[in-house]
Amino acid sequence: MSRYKVLMLGWSNASGMTGGLGNACMGLCRALSQKVDVILILPEASEKQNQDGVRIIETSPGSAEKGVIENEYSTGQETISEHSTRTIYTDIELDPYFHPVSGRSLREELTRIKELRIKRQKRKEKTAEKIQSISNSDDLYDDDMLDRVLQYAHRVVEIAKNLEFDIIHAHDWMTFLAGIYLKNATGKPLLLHIHSLDYDRAAGDIKSWVFDIERYSMSKADLVVPVSNYTAGIIYSRYGLSSNKVYPIHNGIAPVEMKVKTPSPGKKTVLFAGRITGQKGWRYFLEIAMFIAAQYENISFIMAGDGPQMDDLTKSDIVESLGDKITIAGHVSKDRLKELFSASDVYVMPSVSEPFGMTALEAVQQGTPVVLSKRSGVTEILTSAPNTNFTDTKGMARLVMQLLRDEKLYLRTLKKLQREVAQNTVEKSISKLLTVYKKLLKG
Repeated sequence: MSRYKVLMLGWSNASGMTGGLGNACMGLCRALSQKVDVILILPEASEKQNQDGVRIIETSPGSAEKGVIENEYSTGQETISEHSTRTIYTDIELDPYFHPVSGRSLREELTRIKELRIKRQKRKEKTAEKIQSISNSDDLYDDDMLDRVLQYAHRVVEIAKNLEFDIIHAHDWMTFLAGIYLKNATGKPLLLHIHSLDYDRAAGDIKSWVFDIERYSMSKADLVVPVSNYTAGIIYSRYGLSSNKVYPIHNGIAPVEMKVKTPSPGKKTVLFAGRITGQKGWRYFLEIAMFIAAQYENISFIMAGDGPQMDDLTKSDIVESLGDKITIAGHVSKDRLKELFSASDVYVMPSVSEPFGMTALEAVQQGTPVVLSKRSGVTEILTSAPNTNFTDTKGMARLVMQLLRDEKLYLRTLKKLQREVAQNTVEKSISKLLTVYKKLLKG
Protein backbone atom coordinates (compact mmCIF):
# COMPACT_ATOMS: atom_id res chain seq x y z
CA MET A 1 0.00 0.00 0.00
CA SER A 2 1.31 3.44 -0.91
CA ARG A 3 1.92 6.01 1.82
CA TYR A 4 -0.95 8.28 2.77
CA LYS A 5 -0.53 11.94 1.84
CA VAL A 6 -1.68 14.23 4.67
CA LEU A 7 -2.21 17.98 4.44
CA MET A 8 -1.78 19.27 7.99
CA LEU A 9 -3.08 22.65 9.17
CA GLY A 10 -1.46 23.52 12.46
CA TRP A 11 0.89 25.60 14.57
CA SER A 12 4.60 26.25 14.80
CA ASN A 13 6.91 25.10 17.55
CA ALA A 14 6.60 27.31 20.62
CA SER A 15 9.92 28.65 21.86
CA GLY A 16 8.93 28.50 25.51
CA MET A 17 6.06 28.69 27.97
CA THR A 18 3.46 30.05 25.60
CA GLY A 19 1.57 26.78 25.42
CA GLY A 20 2.09 23.24 24.22
CA LEU A 21 0.01 23.20 21.04
CA GLY A 22 2.89 24.12 18.72
CA ASN A 23 5.17 21.56 20.33
CA ALA A 24 2.51 18.84 20.09
CA CYS A 25 1.80 19.65 16.43
CA MET A 26 5.44 19.68 15.32
CA GLY A 27 6.29 16.59 17.36
CA LEU A 28 3.38 14.75 15.79
CA CYS A 29 4.52 15.76 12.30
CA ARG A 30 8.08 14.56 12.89
CA ALA A 31 6.92 11.16 14.12
CA LEU A 32 4.09 10.84 11.61
CA SER A 33 6.33 11.66 8.63
CA GLN A 34 8.05 8.29 9.07
CA LYS A 35 4.75 6.64 8.15
CA VAL A 36 2.96 9.10 5.84
CA ASP A 37 3.84 12.07 3.62
CA VAL A 38 3.07 15.31 5.49
CA ILE A 39 2.76 18.87 4.24
CA LEU A 40 2.14 21.33 7.08
CA ILE A 41 0.64 24.78 6.41
CA LEU A 42 1.14 27.24 9.27
CA PRO A 43 0.20 30.81 10.13
CA GLU A 44 3.08 33.23 10.38
CA ALA A 45 5.44 32.59 13.29
CA SER A 46 7.66 35.11 15.04
CA GLU A 47 10.45 32.54 15.08
CA LYS A 48 10.67 30.13 12.15
CA GLN A 49 12.88 27.37 13.46
CA ASN A 50 14.56 24.78 11.28
CA GLN A 51 14.17 21.38 12.90
CA ASP A 52 15.19 17.83 12.08
CA GLY A 53 12.89 16.45 9.44
CA VAL A 54 11.21 19.79 8.73
CA ARG A 55 11.74 21.76 5.53
CA ILE A 56 10.44 25.32 5.48
CA ILE A 57 8.78 27.14 2.57
CA GLU A 58 7.83 30.83 2.72
CA THR A 59 4.65 32.15 1.11
CA SER A 60 3.07 35.55 0.64
CA PRO A 61 -0.18 36.66 -1.00
CA GLY A 62 1.24 36.21 -4.50
CA SER A 63 3.13 32.98 -3.91
CA ALA A 64 0.19 30.61 -3.73
CA GLU A 65 0.35 30.19 -7.48
CA LYS A 66 1.85 27.32 -9.42
CA GLY A 67 5.39 26.57 -8.38
CA VAL A 68 5.13 27.52 -4.71
CA ILE A 69 6.65 24.21 -3.67
CA GLU A 70 9.77 25.01 -5.69
CA ASN A 71 10.37 28.09 -3.51
CA GLU A 72 11.93 25.90 -0.83
CA TYR A 73 15.17 27.11 0.71
CA SER A 74 17.97 25.20 2.38
CA THR A 75 17.62 24.42 6.07
CA GLY A 76 21.36 24.57 6.50
CA GLN A 77 21.45 20.96 7.61
CA GLU A 78 23.86 18.51 6.03
CA THR A 79 21.20 15.85 5.57
CA ILE A 80 17.42 15.66 5.62
CA SER A 81 15.73 12.36 6.37
CA GLU A 82 14.18 10.57 3.43
CA HIS A 83 10.73 11.18 4.88
CA SER A 84 10.21 14.66 6.25
CA THR A 85 7.54 17.27 6.75
CA ARG A 86 7.38 20.12 4.26
CA THR A 87 6.27 23.20 6.17
CA ILE A 88 4.63 26.16 4.46
CA TYR A 89 4.47 29.40 6.46
CA THR A 90 1.80 31.85 5.35
CA ASP A 91 2.06 35.56 6.15
CA ILE A 92 -1.09 35.66 8.29
CA GLU A 93 -0.50 35.97 12.02
CA LEU A 94 -2.84 34.03 14.30
CA ASP A 95 -2.88 33.15 18.00
CA PRO A 96 -4.23 29.66 18.88
CA TYR A 97 -4.87 30.70 22.51
CA PHE A 98 -7.07 33.65 21.58
CA HIS A 99 -10.41 33.92 23.34
CA PRO A 100 -12.94 36.65 22.43
CA VAL A 101 -13.50 39.43 24.91
CA SER A 102 -17.06 39.78 23.61
CA GLY A 103 -20.00 37.41 23.86
CA ARG A 104 -21.04 37.87 20.24
CA SER A 105 -22.29 34.94 18.19
CA LEU A 106 -20.63 33.92 14.94
CA ARG A 107 -23.40 35.56 12.93
CA GLU A 108 -22.93 38.83 14.83
CA GLU A 109 -19.15 38.64 14.44
CA LEU A 110 -19.41 38.05 10.67
CA THR A 111 -21.60 41.14 10.40
CA ARG A 112 -18.99 43.13 12.31
CA ILE A 113 -16.22 41.84 10.03
CA LYS A 114 -18.15 42.97 6.95
CA GLU A 115 -18.58 46.41 8.49
CA LEU A 116 -14.90 46.49 9.45
CA ARG A 117 -13.86 45.70 5.88
CA ILE A 118 -16.09 48.47 4.52
CA LYS A 119 -14.57 50.97 6.97
CA ARG A 120 -11.06 49.89 5.99
CA GLN A 121 -11.82 50.30 2.30
CA LYS A 122 -13.25 53.78 2.86
CA ARG A 123 -10.19 54.73 4.87
CA LYS A 124 -7.90 53.44 2.12
CA GLU A 125 -9.74 55.41 -0.47
CA LYS A 126 -9.74 58.52 1.70
CA THR A 127 -6.13 58.47 2.78
CA ALA A 128 -4.58 56.51 -0.12
CA GLU A 129 -2.35 54.91 2.46
CA LYS A 130 -1.88 51.30 3.38
CA ILE A 131 -3.50 50.55 6.71
CA GLN A 132 -1.02 49.29 9.26
CA SER A 133 -1.60 46.20 11.36
CA ILE A 134 -4.00 46.78 14.23
CA SER A 135 -2.89 43.75 16.23
CA ASN A 136 -1.26 45.95 18.89
CA SER A 137 -4.67 46.73 20.35
CA ASP A 138 -6.47 43.96 22.25
CA ASP A 139 -9.94 45.29 21.42
CA LEU A 140 -9.13 45.83 17.77
CA TYR A 141 -7.40 42.47 17.58
CA ASP A 142 -10.63 40.90 18.83
CA ASP A 143 -12.50 42.64 16.01
CA ASP A 144 -9.83 41.60 13.51
CA MET A 145 -9.28 37.97 14.46
CA LEU A 146 -12.13 36.36 12.54
CA ASP A 147 -11.05 38.31 9.47
CA ARG A 148 -7.54 36.85 9.84
CA VAL A 149 -8.96 33.34 10.23
CA LEU A 150 -10.99 33.77 7.04
CA GLN A 151 -7.95 35.13 5.18
CA TYR A 152 -5.92 32.14 6.32
CA ALA A 153 -8.68 29.78 5.12
CA HIS A 154 -8.71 31.36 1.63
CA ARG A 155 -4.90 31.34 1.48
CA VAL A 156 -4.80 27.65 2.38
CA VAL A 157 -7.25 26.80 -0.41
CA GLU A 158 -5.10 28.68 -2.93
CA ILE A 159 -1.90 26.96 -1.78
CA ALA A 160 -3.56 23.53 -1.76
CA LYS A 161 -4.51 23.81 -5.45
CA ASN A 162 -0.94 22.78 -6.28
CA LEU A 163 -0.63 20.01 -3.68
CA GLU A 164 -1.46 16.33 -3.74
CA PHE A 165 -3.05 14.92 -0.59
CA ASP A 166 -5.51 12.27 0.57
CA ILE A 167 -6.52 13.62 3.99
CA ILE A 168 -7.01 17.05 5.59
CA HIS A 169 -5.86 17.12 9.22
CA ALA A 170 -6.61 20.40 11.04
CA HIS A 171 -5.48 21.37 14.57
CA ASP A 172 -7.73 23.53 16.76
CA TRP A 173 -10.31 26.14 15.90
CA MET A 174 -8.30 28.70 13.91
CA THR A 175 -7.57 26.13 11.20
CA PHE A 176 -11.02 24.51 11.19
CA LEU A 177 -12.64 26.85 8.65
CA ALA A 178 -9.68 26.30 6.33
CA GLY A 179 -10.30 22.59 6.71
CA ILE A 180 -13.99 23.01 5.88
CA TYR A 181 -13.17 25.14 2.83
CA LEU A 182 -10.69 22.52 1.60
CA LYS A 183 -13.13 19.68 2.15
CA ASN A 184 -15.79 21.55 0.16
CA ALA A 185 -13.34 22.39 -2.63
CA THR A 186 -11.69 18.97 -2.97
CA GLY A 187 -14.04 16.39 -1.47
CA LYS A 188 -11.14 15.08 0.65
CA PRO A 189 -11.98 13.70 4.12
CA LEU A 190 -11.46 16.05 7.06
CA LEU A 191 -10.12 15.17 10.51
CA LEU A 192 -10.23 17.77 13.28
CA HIS A 193 -7.65 17.39 16.06
CA ILE A 194 -8.86 18.95 19.33
CA HIS A 195 -6.06 20.08 21.67
CA SER A 196 -8.12 22.72 23.42
CA LEU A 197 -11.67 24.06 23.29
CA ASP A 198 -13.12 27.51 23.77
CA TYR A 199 -15.03 25.91 26.63
CA ASP A 200 -11.67 25.28 28.35
CA ARG A 201 -10.21 28.72 27.65
CA ALA A 202 -13.40 30.45 28.79
CA ALA A 203 -13.64 28.30 31.96
CA GLY A 204 -17.13 27.17 31.00
CA ASP A 205 -18.45 30.41 29.45
CA ILE A 206 -19.25 29.05 25.98
CA LYS A 207 -21.21 31.98 24.58
CA SER A 208 -18.79 33.14 21.89
CA TRP A 209 -18.34 33.01 18.14
CA VAL A 210 -15.28 30.78 18.60
CA PHE A 211 -17.51 28.17 20.24
CA ASP A 212 -19.87 28.51 17.26
CA ILE A 213 -16.99 27.83 14.85
CA GLU A 214 -15.91 24.77 16.83
CA ARG A 215 -19.42 23.33 16.97
CA TYR A 216 -20.13 24.02 13.28
CA SER A 217 -16.78 22.59 12.14
CA MET A 218 -17.13 19.43 14.21
CA SER A 219 -20.57 18.86 12.73
CA LYS A 220 -19.10 19.08 9.21
CA ALA A 221 -15.92 17.06 9.80
CA ASP A 222 -15.67 13.38 8.99
CA LEU A 223 -13.94 12.48 12.26
CA VAL A 224 -12.86 14.33 15.40
CA VAL A 225 -9.79 13.40 17.49
CA PRO A 226 -9.66 14.94 21.00
CA VAL A 227 -6.49 14.49 23.05
CA SER A 228 -8.31 12.85 25.97
CA ASN A 229 -11.53 11.16 27.04
CA TYR A 230 -12.05 14.18 29.29
CA THR A 231 -12.19 16.45 26.25
CA ALA A 232 -14.35 13.93 24.38
CA GLY A 233 -16.85 14.16 27.22
CA ILE A 234 -17.03 17.94 26.84
CA ILE A 235 -17.56 17.52 23.09
CA TYR A 236 -20.50 15.17 23.73
CA SER A 237 -22.12 17.25 26.47
CA ARG A 238 -21.43 20.82 25.32
CA TYR A 239 -21.07 20.54 21.55
CA GLY A 240 -23.68 17.83 20.91
CA LEU A 241 -21.48 15.59 18.78
CA SER A 242 -22.22 11.89 18.36
CA SER A 243 -19.73 9.49 19.94
CA ASN A 244 -19.39 7.46 16.72
CA LYS A 245 -17.61 10.44 15.17
CA VAL A 246 -15.11 10.96 18.02
CA TYR A 247 -11.86 9.01 18.49
CA PRO A 248 -9.80 10.17 21.51
CA ILE A 249 -6.01 9.76 21.13
CA HIS A 250 -3.68 10.81 23.93
CA ASN A 251 -0.58 12.85 23.12
CA GLY A 252 2.50 10.65 23.21
CA ILE A 253 5.85 11.80 24.54
CA ALA A 254 9.34 11.11 23.20
CA PRO A 255 11.35 8.84 25.52
CA VAL A 256 14.25 10.25 27.55
CA GLU A 257 16.46 8.83 30.27
CA MET A 258 14.30 9.39 33.31
CA LYS A 259 15.80 10.97 36.41
CA VAL A 260 15.18 9.64 39.89
CA LYS A 261 15.63 11.86 42.92
CA THR A 262 14.42 12.21 46.48
CA PRO A 263 12.98 15.39 47.98
CA SER A 264 15.60 18.05 48.68
CA PRO A 265 17.10 17.54 52.17
CA GLY A 266 16.86 21.26 52.90
CA LYS A 267 14.57 23.78 51.26
CA LYS A 268 11.71 22.26 49.27
CA THR A 269 10.58 23.74 45.94
CA VAL A 270 7.06 23.56 44.49
CA LEU A 271 6.58 24.50 40.83
CA PHE A 272 3.77 25.86 38.66
CA ALA A 273 4.36 26.14 34.90
CA GLY A 274 1.85 27.35 32.33
CA ARG A 275 0.22 30.29 30.65
CA ILE A 276 -1.00 32.86 33.16
CA THR A 277 -4.69 32.56 32.35
CA GLY A 278 -7.75 31.57 34.33
CA GLN A 279 -7.81 28.18 32.61
CA LYS A 280 -4.48 27.16 34.13
CA GLY A 281 -5.57 27.90 37.71
CA TRP A 282 -2.72 30.18 38.77
CA ARG A 283 -4.90 31.79 41.45
CA TYR A 284 -5.54 28.35 42.95
CA PHE A 285 -1.80 27.69 42.97
CA LEU A 286 -1.30 30.84 45.04
CA GLU A 287 -3.86 29.59 47.57
CA ILE A 288 -2.08 26.24 47.66
CA ALA A 289 1.25 28.00 48.19
CA MET A 290 -0.19 30.12 51.01
CA PHE A 291 -1.49 27.05 52.83
CA ILE A 292 1.80 25.13 52.45
CA ALA A 293 3.90 28.14 53.49
CA ALA A 294 1.98 28.26 56.77
CA GLN A 295 3.11 24.69 57.48
CA TYR A 296 6.67 24.88 56.09
CA GLU A 297 9.30 27.42 57.02
CA ASN A 298 11.97 26.26 54.56
CA ILE A 299 10.08 26.19 51.28
CA SER A 300 9.98 28.11 47.99
CA PHE A 301 7.55 28.39 45.11
CA ILE A 302 8.27 29.08 41.43
CA MET A 303 5.72 30.21 38.84
CA ALA A 304 6.97 29.91 35.26
CA GLY A 305 5.02 31.24 32.30
CA ASP A 306 3.47 34.36 30.86
CA GLY A 307 0.03 35.37 29.71
CA PRO A 308 -2.71 37.99 29.65
CA GLN A 309 -3.21 37.91 33.45
CA MET A 310 0.46 38.45 34.32
CA ASP A 311 -0.22 41.88 35.84
CA ASP A 312 -2.91 40.40 38.08
CA LEU A 313 -0.43 37.77 39.24
CA THR A 314 2.40 40.16 40.05
CA LYS A 315 0.05 42.51 41.92
CA SER A 316 -1.61 39.74 43.92
CA ASP A 317 -1.82 40.20 47.68
CA ILE A 318 -0.74 36.58 48.15
CA VAL A 319 2.42 37.11 46.11
CA GLU A 320 3.20 40.12 48.28
CA SER A 321 2.58 38.18 51.48
CA LEU A 322 4.76 35.26 50.36
CA GLY A 323 7.63 37.69 49.76
CA ASP A 324 10.93 36.00 48.94
CA LYS A 325 9.35 32.54 49.18
CA ILE A 326 7.89 32.92 45.70
CA THR A 327 9.64 33.61 42.38
CA ILE A 328 7.67 34.81 39.36
CA ALA A 329 9.93 33.53 36.58
CA GLY A 330 7.82 34.71 33.63
CA HIS A 331 8.46 33.35 30.16
CA VAL A 332 11.08 30.58 30.14
CA SER A 333 12.75 28.60 27.36
CA LYS A 334 12.17 24.88 26.94
CA ASP A 335 15.65 24.14 28.27
CA ARG A 336 15.09 26.36 31.31
CA LEU A 337 11.74 24.69 31.95
CA LYS A 338 13.44 21.32 31.94
CA GLU A 339 15.91 22.65 34.51
CA LEU A 340 13.05 23.89 36.68
CA PHE A 341 11.33 20.51 36.54
CA SER A 342 14.57 18.81 37.58
CA ALA A 343 15.29 21.28 40.40
CA SER A 344 11.77 21.18 41.88
CA ASP A 345 10.43 18.66 44.38
CA VAL A 346 6.77 18.65 43.28
CA TYR A 347 5.00 20.00 40.21
CA VAL A 348 1.42 21.22 40.73
CA MET A 349 -1.09 21.57 37.90
CA PRO A 350 -4.34 23.07 39.34
CA SER A 351 -6.02 23.62 35.95
CA VAL A 352 -9.67 24.62 35.76
CA SER A 353 -10.02 22.65 32.52
CA GLU A 354 -6.98 20.91 30.99
CA PRO A 355 -7.61 18.91 27.79
CA PHE A 356 -4.36 17.00 28.28
CA GLY A 357 -1.39 18.48 30.19
CA MET A 358 1.90 17.49 28.54
CA THR A 359 3.95 19.36 31.14
CA ALA A 360 2.96 16.79 33.75
CA LEU A 361 4.62 14.05 31.66
CA GLU A 362 7.72 16.22 31.18
CA ALA A 363 8.00 16.84 34.92
CA VAL A 364 7.84 13.12 35.67
CA GLN A 365 10.56 12.43 33.12
CA GLN A 366 12.79 14.86 35.05
CA GLY A 367 12.20 12.96 38.29
CA THR A 368 9.49 15.21 39.76
CA PRO A 369 6.15 13.78 40.95
CA VAL A 370 3.00 15.72 40.14
CA VAL A 371 -0.21 16.73 41.88
CA LEU A 372 -3.05 17.29 39.42
CA SER A 373 -6.48 18.77 39.02
CA LYS A 374 -9.11 16.09 38.41
CA ARG A 375 -10.22 18.10 35.38
CA SER A 376 -7.14 17.14 33.39
CA GLY A 377 -6.88 14.68 30.52
CA VAL A 378 -3.40 13.61 31.62
CA THR A 379 -4.91 11.90 34.69
CA GLU A 380 -5.99 9.20 32.23
CA ILE A 381 -2.28 8.47 31.66
CA LEU A 382 -0.90 9.30 35.11
CA THR A 383 -3.38 7.21 37.08
CA SER A 384 -0.98 7.10 40.06
CA ALA A 385 -0.79 10.90 40.37
CA PRO A 386 -2.40 12.39 43.49
CA ASN A 387 -5.32 14.54 42.34
CA THR A 388 -8.33 16.44 43.60
CA ASN A 389 -10.73 19.17 42.49
CA PHE A 390 -8.97 22.39 41.52
CA THR A 391 -11.15 24.34 43.95
CA ASP A 392 -10.01 22.14 46.84
CA THR A 393 -6.79 24.07 47.35
CA LYS A 394 -6.30 22.87 50.92
CA GLY A 395 -6.72 19.28 49.75
CA MET A 396 -4.22 19.81 46.94
CA ALA A 397 -1.78 21.43 49.37
CA ARG A 398 -2.07 18.40 51.68
CA LEU A 399 -1.28 16.07 48.76
CA VAL A 400 1.85 18.10 48.05
CA MET A 401 2.93 18.02 51.70
CA GLN A 402 2.38 14.25 51.94
CA LEU A 403 4.91 13.78 49.15
CA LEU A 404 7.37 16.22 50.69
CA ARG A 405 7.19 14.63 54.17
CA ASP A 406 7.24 10.95 53.22
CA GLU A 407 10.31 9.95 51.20
CA LYS A 408 9.08 6.37 50.70
CA LEU A 409 5.74 7.63 49.37
CA TYR A 410 7.60 10.14 47.18
CA LEU A 411 9.80 7.48 45.57
CA ARG A 412 7.00 4.93 45.25
CA THR A 413 4.73 7.48 43.55
CA LEU A 414 7.51 8.67 41.23
CA LYS A 415 8.35 5.10 40.19
CA LYS A 416 4.71 4.40 39.29
CA LEU A 417 4.39 7.68 37.39
CA GLN A 418 7.54 7.06 35.37
CA ARG A 419 6.31 3.60 34.41
CA GLU A 420 3.05 5.15 33.20
CA VAL A 421 4.90 7.84 31.21
CA ALA A 422 7.13 5.20 29.58
CA GLN A 423 4.05 3.38 28.32
CA ASN A 424 2.59 6.52 26.72
CA THR A 425 4.78 6.53 23.63
CA VAL A 426 4.56 8.64 20.50
CA GLU A 427 4.54 5.40 18.51
CA LYS A 428 1.36 4.30 20.27
CA SER A 429 -0.34 7.61 19.41
CA ILE A 430 0.81 7.41 15.78
CA SER A 431 -0.46 3.84 15.47
CA LYS A 432 -3.91 4.93 16.65
CA LEU A 433 -3.88 7.91 14.31
CA LEU A 434 -3.00 5.70 11.34
CA THR A 435 -6.01 3.55 12.19
CA VAL A 436 -8.18 6.68 12.08
CA TYR A 437 -6.66 7.64 8.70
CA LYS A 438 -7.48 4.19 7.36
CA LYS A 439 -11.07 4.55 8.54
CA LEU A 440 -11.32 7.96 6.86
CA LEU A 441 -10.12 6.68 3.49
CA LYS A 442 -12.35 3.64 3.60
CA GLY A 443 -15.29 6.02 4.01
